[in-house]
Amino acid sequence: MPLPDAPVPLPPKRRCTVYIDGFNWYFGVFQHHPEWKWLNVQRFAEVLRPDENVTVVKFFTALVEPRKAVSPKRERQTAYLKAFKTLPKTQAIFGKY
Repeated sequence: MPLPDAPVPLPPKRRCTVYIDGFNWYFGVFQHHPEWKWLNVQRFAEVLRPDENVTVVKFFTALVEPRKAVSPKRERQTAYLKAFKTLPKTQAIFGKY
């Protein structure tokens, strides 16, 4: 029997996976909230789901202008996705547009 003054352990948090549609993210966030351009999507998900353990954030996207060898838009996208690699729970998943 536990002592009366012993803290009661909290139950473990439920696990949560967050899915982000990169196309809608770009046009919804960047067009209306450009100050969020470099928002830490992992931390954002963790703040939105405080009662859950965010285990992974999956960011679905496609390469911008995939047929062009050099593209300023592609360079910006590459820099943005490179920043994702610094977030341990965030993955970029590529498809085709």
